Amino acid sequence: MLESILLMERSARMLQVCLLIVLILLMSRLGLTWQHYALGIAAGFGIYSALDLALLQFRAHLHSVAYATFALLGSAAYNLAVITWAVYFLKPRDEKSVDSLPSTDLANWNDALTEQVDKWYQR
Repeated sequence: MLESILLMERSARMLQVCLLIVLILLMSRLGLTWQHYALGIAAGFGIYSALDLALLQFRAHLHSVAYATFALLGSAAYNLAVITWAVYFLKPRDEKSVDSLPSTDLANWNDALTEQVDKWYQR
């Protein structure tokens, strides 16, 4: 039972790492930049998952990490993910202020929209 739980945890970690890799590969297609919150969240999960998978590999198969060191490195990996999230959410955004709104003729827009809605309902 414990082995199946660990296998499911490793599978979830692997999916998180793959999500980060796919997001990095498709950033330009999705219109994302490194400043987007979604990429920051994925980066935090991906970093934590990659480090956790490496630690599990060293601990389970190579037996090169003691339990105390394993626990400390696991906490350090999670803290690194939290720092990544904090950097993304606490850094100031470069928002340009709008001096004035462009002029529009809302009456013409409303008439055109009403005409289109009427055509839609007459079908």
